[in-house]
Amino acid sequence: MKENNKISEKQKRGVIQLNKKFCLYRFLPIILICLLIGGCAKSEPITDIRQLDGQAVGVLNGSTFDQYTDEFIQNADKKYYDEYADMAAAVKQGEITGFLMDEPMARILCSEVDGVTYLPEYLTDDSYAFVFPKTDKGKQLCDEFNKFLLGLKDDGTLKNLEDIWFGSDESRKTVEAFEDLPAANGTIELALKFGNAPFAYIKDDQAVGYDVDIAVRFCKEYGYGLNINDVEAAAFLSNVESGKYDMGASGFTVTDERAEKVYFSEPNYTGGIVAVVAKSSDGETA
Repeated sequence: MKENNKISEKQKRGVIQLNKKFCLYRFLPIILICLLIGGCAKSEPITDIRQLDGQAVGVLNGSTFDQYTDEFIQNADKKYYDEYADMAAAVKQGEITGFLMDEPMARILCSEVDGVTYLPEYLTDDSYAFVFPKTDKGKQLCDEFNKFLLGLKDDGTLKNLEDIWFGSDESRKTVEAFEDLPAANGTIELALKFGNAPFAYIKDDQAVGYDVDIAVRFCKEYGYGLNINDVEAAAFLSNVESGKYDMGASGFTVTDERAEKVYFSEPNYTGGIVAVVAKSSDGETA
């Protein structure tokens, strides 16, 4: 009797389905492992600056953070932004892994923007001060300001201002009106970079902040009027250096390189640079 070696269409479909199931079960463990590895990598908390090496990192245009990023983060793919808030949004959207900024400002930013936090380790120990052009007028103002600042330190006013502007009680964060200050000794043109809370920012359409408060008190005591100018970070130092503005502030970091171009007051605050990164759903860095 001759055997029939032909396979019916039904049998063919059965073999194909069996082969598909076999392939699926055979490679399922590999697929699961890949998914697990990918998931873990995506949610791995960022707890060390070294985890930013080789990653996309935000840099504030015209700032020293360009150099600091090169110094502290290896092979960073630098992306440039005009505002810290824009970089925070980019971190949340996964466009960048993190960015560097001064801890006092990072503290405020991370309290106001959900989804970002900062690593607790300081990368630097910095002093912040007011700046003045290297002119006779700039030297006079710097000397007057230093004398004024020493008085604030001695009587405890400066410490009280720190508690207010670096604290959480928003009702205390007010600045005396400065538009109508008597200008017996002339009017000071003050350069600020808004968006740098708690040093200088806009609240209820008014200029406020730690540095703003100090500047207003100084002008009032020394008989100066005051005009406040919002200046882009990239043009800030050059505009003060040229004498376009009589003094500048906004958490301005003291460096030897900058001191060659402008006068620095005595520091009115000390802090350092930290890395801002994404916060995971459980509240940890991610």
